[in-house]
Amino acid sequence: MNTILHLSRLSTRAAATVNKTTRCTIAPPVPRATLPSLYHQIPPTRAEAASMASLIPPTELQIFTDGSAFRGGVGGAARARLPGMGTLVLKEYLGAQPAHLAVEGEILGVILGLQILKTARTPKSKHATILVDCQQAIRELVNGRSKHVELLERFHCELKGLGKKLQSIRFMWVPGHKGALMNELVDQDAKAVAEGEHSIKLYF
Repeated sequence: MNTILHLSRLSTRAAATVNKTTRCTIAPPVPRATLPSLYHQIPPTRAEAASMASLIPPTELQIFTDGSAFRGGVGGAARARLPGMGTLVLKEYLGAQPAHLAVEGEILGVILGLQILKTARTPKSKHATILVDCQQAIRELVNGRSKHVELLERFHCELKGLGKKLQSIRFMWVPGHKGALMNELVDQDAKAVAEGEHSIKLYF
C-alpha cells in the first residue's frame, strides 16, 4: 500500500488568497539564456499524439497535467512519478464558473507541472516533457499571448524559479481518454478539485 509522506490542505477560499499573493510579473523580461528552452509538439492526429507520448524516454521527466470545469467550479492538477521520490500530485481550485473557464484550469495545470519540476531532484536527463490535453493552453503559453494575464504571470514566475535546472521543457499535446493511466488519473484529480475538493499536495 502506498504511504502518504506529506499532505498539506488549503481551503478553496485560502487557495484563492494564495493565488493573489504569489503573482510575479517579470519586468524587464528575464533573459532567455537563464531559462530552459521551450518548445511544443502538437501532432496532427490523436493516434500520432498517443504514439509520440509512448516514445518519450523513461529517463526524461514526464509531467501529466489537466484542467477541468466541472459542476460549477474550475481547477487544475498535475501529477508525475519522480525518480527517488515516488508520485507527486498537485491540485488547485481556481474559482467558480462562469467567472473562470476550462482553459484557465488547463493553464493552471501546466503551472502546477512547473512547480513539480522545481520540486524534483536534479534528474540525469536535463529535459522534461509536460503532457497537456488542451492545444489552446499550449499555444497561449508558448506564444506568450493570453487574455488570462494573471495565470500567464504565474507561468513566467515558475519558469524563472526553475532557472537552468533543465535545458529544455517540451509541451506535448496528448489526447485525453486514450488509455494512458497517468493521463486518466490527472483528469480525475482536476475534476475532483474543480468540484470543490480542497487544494492539495500529495506524495506517495
